[in-house]
Amino acid sequence: RANLKILKTFYFSSDLRRMTSLCQIEGEENLFALMKGAPETISELLDEVPENYFDVCRNYTRQGCRVLALAYRQMDNLTPAKYDPHIARKDIECHMKFAGFIIFSAAIKRGSEDTIAELLRTMHRVIIITGDDPLTASHVAKVLHIIRKPVEIHDLKVTNENGEEISADDVEDNRFNDLNKRVLAYTGRCLENANPEEYEYAIRHCNIFARMSPQMKANVVIKLKELGFRTLMCGDGTNDVSALKIADVGCGLVEASEEEKEESALEKMKEADSPQVKLGAASIASPFVSKRPTVSACIDLIRFGRSTLSSTLDMFKQLSLISLVAAYNMSILF
Repeated sequence: RANLKILKTFYFSSDLRRMTSLCQIEGEENLFALMKGAPETISELLDEVPENYFDVCRNYTRQGCRVLALAYRQMDNLTPAKYDPHIARKDIECHMKFAGFIIFSAAIKRGSEDTIAELLRTMHRVIIITGDDPLTASHVAKVLHIIRKPVEIHDLKVTNENGEEISADDVEDNRFNDLNKRVLAYTGRCLENANPEEYEYAIRHCNIFARMSPQMKANVVIKLKELGFRTLMCGDGTNDVSALKIADVGCGLVEASEEEKEESALEKMKEADSPQVKLGAASIASPFVSKRPTVSACIDLIRFGRSTLSSTLDMFKQLSLISLVAAYNMSILF
């Protein structure tokens, strides 16, 4: 087992979708570049892509898993003595060798399915906007019953869930028949290259947006508002901040702190009504904050909003009736 010393880190970027560290094994002169990121991004930087690279990745993402690709490179012409702290990122992130995949099981949080079912039952449109792979997002959408048909994924090319390309004629036929064959899933790259008409069509009819950067998420919310939709955005991360601020209603999710989890049962009972939370960027930017880790707060926000509107309208009606009665009394008396 060797100890690694990190000399420089190129931090994760939502645009690049990768992170790289330049490391040295203690006691040795060799330097290594270690990289992790989205599989499709890493594949572009590999000298040799394994034959079953995309098949293996697709197999796991179709099951709803999150997949990260790992790569490395031995810096043959770079030693600690020649190391430059200002070395460019592009000089490190090239000629990489594939090291493997990391698979994360992304289980759906308890209570989410009931919440989505209630929203769909009450004729609300539910949209997934995520930075994950489109197949992962599609699996979640199917589990939550947001979609019930096969998925047509629009990326650099149009494919089905098996990675097989769909012809332009078949795409047009599906669109002409009101998407009776397949539902749509768009990636951020496809939306960036789309013309205004295609972009508007995607926003109106697509309920799955994948591989989206923070600004792309915000753009989708802006376009929905331009098209006359009332938007409620629910998110828990820094990548959701812009969209949370722009939406008509923004709800940030926060999690209980580790300190609270370690408290005794008696202390937990005492503080049950006011649990401690770890505030993040999403919670600070959002008008509303939920201490529950699921999207169930959306139901409460809609109910409270409608109750407030109903109460306000009733109040104005009462004031109007009071004014009419007072005016009638004055006309009788005088």
